[in-house]
Amino acid sequence: MKHKFLAIFGLAVLIAAGLAYFVKSGDSKDASGPYYGIYYGKNAPDFTLSDPEGKPVSISAFEGKEVLLSFGYTSCPDICPTTLVQLNSVTQKLGEKESEDLQVVFVTIDPERDTPERLEEYIPYFNESFIGLTGSPDEIKKAADAYSVFYEKEKRGDSGSVYFMNHTQTLFLIDKNGTLLLLYPYENFDADRIASDIRYARQTNGAAH
Repeated sequence: MKHKFLAIFGLAVLIAAGLAYFVKSGDSKDASGPYYGIYYGKNAPDFTLSDPEGKPVSISAFEGKEVLLSFGYTSCPDICPTTLVQLNSVTQKLGEKESEDLQVVFVTIDPERDTPERLEEYIPYFNESFIGLTGSPDEIKKAADAYSVFYEKEKRGDSGSVYFMNHTQTLFLIDKNGTLLLLYPYENFDADRIASDIRYARQTNGAAH
């Protein structure tokens, strides 16, 4: 029990440190400005992974739309499905017309279980416009590292076939110009406020103030 506590505590410290470094490296501005999310305001790291049909998809391909980017896995018992429910709520708050310029992208950190077939079945359950992406373990790690997303496998039982994925749960808002505009730690997920941030970014072209 003590070992498990220390492992979880250690991961929490790494996640907090990674988020702090990511924000600092972007020369972020005071989060008490006009946005609810944590302002970052630097070019969004680009990566290319595959959609459930095997087609390559790059973050840069969505220029002209906002992107809400999340990393997770479909076997997650709570945080990931809750996140996808919140993201669907964001689209509902914006309404059908405003949501046409918003793309939700979910990157799996568990390609072993999250096959293309699984992603194709699971992700549209929350919203048919959402896109799930996968790739090789190395490709996914490269994408996650670019956004300072930490994850690790936690095995349960002696066989090793049952496991959970401990991971950072940060939501990233990329604006229409390809700028990684805002970060939302999991405890700050709020559909109303995220929708308001998107509207404000559209009005000001992503300006911080």
